Amino acid sequence: MGTVSGGHFNPAVSLSFALLKPEAFPLLHLPLYWLAQLLGAIAGGLINLLIFNSFFEAQETLGGYKRGDDASIMTVVGWVGVFPSPYGQYKV
Repeated sequence: MGTVSGGHFNPAVSLSFALLKPEAFPLLHLPLYWLAQLLGAIAGGLINLLIFNSFFEAQETLGGYKRGDDASIMTVVGWVGVFPSPYGQYKV
């Protein structure tokens, strides 16, 4: 393996490599890496949506709300562990 690990999954890691090891990872490579990381994140999100969309819709139907309603935050809470503010109207 070369001097660059190839594990540039995070744009901040790529930036760190470019700033701290410019001889191994030139700053000119950074925009292409960032573009690839952005496109990879979008593709990953779309793949997850394709896989789980029908399950999300079933949960929303079961909960009596539609995507985009205020209550649809409950779908997010159940699947990604992002909890609403304790001062909000929804209790988990």
